[in-house]
Amino acid sequence: MVGVTEVRNDSSDLYTIVAIAPPLGTIAPPDSYLTSMVYKGVPSSSMWLQVKLKASVSSL
Repeated sequence: MVGVTEVRNDSSDLYTIVAIAPPLGTIAPPDSYLTSMVYKGVPSSSMWLQVKLKASVSSL
């Protein structure tokens, strides 16, 4: 599960959701995921998102 940091109503039927991925790659390793949101028990249309590995400053 991700941490939702912001939900914005951009129009009458469009929302923007800002979320933070889990802190460990073992929970959600870099890959593509089919995601959907559930509001009041009703799922949204699903869409693909890609989780990428971010290089740490110390490894550069």
